[in-house]
Amino acid sequence: MSDPTRAPAGWYEDGSGARRYWDGDAWTQYVAPGSETVPPSLPVGSDQADTAVMPTGDDSPTIPFVWGSRGSDAAATTPYAPAAAAAPPEPPMPPAPSSAAPATTMLPGHPFTEPSNPGPHVVSIIALVLAIVGLVFALIPPVSGIAWILVPAAFVLSIIGLSLRGAKWPAVTGLIVSIIAAIVGIVMLVTFVIGQIGTVIGEIDDAIPDVPVLPQPGDGQPEAPDALTAGNLAFGETMTWDDGVALTVSAPEPYTPSEFAVGATQANHIVFTLTITNNSSEDLQPLPLPTLSAGDQEVSQVIDLGGDLLDPGDDVGIPPTATVEPGGSVSWRVAWSVDDPSALTLQVAPNFAYPSATFTNGP
Repeated sequence: MSDPTRAPAGWYEDGSGARRYWDGDAWTQYVAPGSETVPPSLPVGSDQADTAVMPTGDDSPTIPFVWGSRGSDAAATTPYAPAAAAAPPEPPMPPAPSSAAPATTMLPGHPFTEPSNPGPHVVSIIALVLAIVGLVFALIPPVSGIAWILVPAAFVLSIIGLSLRGAKWPAVTGLIVSIIAAIVGIVMLVTFVIGQIGTVIGEIDDAIPDVPVLPQPGDGQPEAPDALTAGNLAFGETMTWDDGVALTVSAPEPYTPSEFAVGATQANHIVFTLTITNNSSEDLQPLPLPTLSAGDQEVSQVIDLGGDLLDPGDDVGIPPTATVEPGGSVSWRVAWSVDDPSALTLQVAPNFAYPSATFTNGP
């Protein structure tokens, strides 16, 4: 049941010459131009007076009220009831509207519909759709770039939708989905970048040639006995290690450097021919680094590419790097520039896994 102390919802004069809508609880913002109100009569046969004008009891404007019509402003079609008829009880009056209350003007004759909960605004719906589509694109790496266009647009439209009149759930949902899509997009981007960096590093690693693995002393490799480093061999003799690897150093011969030679700084130039023979059962990776001394004399190793730069057959001072298989051998030449070639000592080993052998032409 309605509260009998409250005026029913309807249109009432607000004292400014216009009419304002009272929703039964408070004045609304809807106003309409004023018009002469002729109270209609109650249905025929009613024992109440047909019309009643509601006095305010003070100097405030009189508000016409049609009993039983909920504020209808329809024109009356029946005459007033006889004066002797009993007047209906005075209904409660709504309070005077505040002058600061906002107003929305209704055109004359415009049918008023009580405000209801409006549906979602179209901007909010668009924001939600864009956010969902952006999230889908963010999860697909080949087309994830499109998400960086849709997601920001959905975020902005969601913010706008929150300020518009209408249901807020599409704007709120669109805002949440757009934030999730942005986080997913960032994660996918970082994952993609890390993957690309790993691919590039792998390609660079594949492009770098493998460094030969030098054999280490151990199974199948000789230990380094002191006798090998202490004994001296004459030029032209062969040093053989326990596993069968042998190294021969020829007697020194005079050498004439080419115009491309480097290091020919002394008066005499000599050249040696070194030969490694692999009589072991394992492949041998040669890395010989021979050194020459001549007493207190100054010596300088000569590096010479020979007269033909494209022909490695006449190179001097370039050590071999190709693997020597069991039963194979490799030879190369090394040269030095000295003042007196009569007292020379050369130390060399097949690689770092072998102790150095000493060759000399001295006493």
